[in-house]
Amino acid sequence: MGSLAFAAAARAVWAVDKDPDDPERRLWVPVKFNCGPMPTGLAYRSTGRIVWDDKPVLQTADELLCGDGASTHNTQEAPASQWLREFLENGPQDATEVFSQAELCGFSRSQINKGKMKLRVISARKGFDNGKWEWKLPISRSSDSPKV
Repeated sequence: MGSLAFAAAARAVWAVDKDPDDPERRLWVPVKFNCGPMPTGLAYRSTGRIVWDDKPVLQTADELLCGDGASTHNTQEAPASQWLREFLENGPQDATEVFSQAELCGFSRSQINKGKMKLRVISARKGFDNGKWEWKLPISRSSDSPKV
C-alpha cells in the first residue's frame, strides 16, 4: 500500500503516457479527480518545447494504461454506452428519465452507470429544493468541441 497513499491523499492525479497511435505524442489523462467533474485529457508533443494539441483526449487512464483500447475512436462501445450516448446527444436529460427509458430498452442501472462513467457524462442538480439530477455529455463526439 506504500505508494498508493500518495494518490489517495491527492485531490487530482494525472498520468502521462505515449499515445499508442503516435509514439511522438504524449497523452495527459486524469486518473483521479475529486475536485469536480472528471475533465477530459490533453495531448502534447515535445520538440524542445511543449506544444499542446487543440482537441481533448477522450481516452480514459484505464484505457491508456491497461490497454483496453488503442484509441477511443477505434474501440467498440458497449451497447448500453452507445445507447446512452445517442440518448444524450440531443441535449441534457433528467436522470430519472434516462433510467426509465434505459429499462424499457433492456438495460440495467448498473450498465447505464458504467456507460455514464465511460462517456464522462456530467450530472448536475437542477434546482435547490428536491431538485432533479440532469445528465449531459461533456463534449460533442462528432466535432470534439465543447457543447454550448
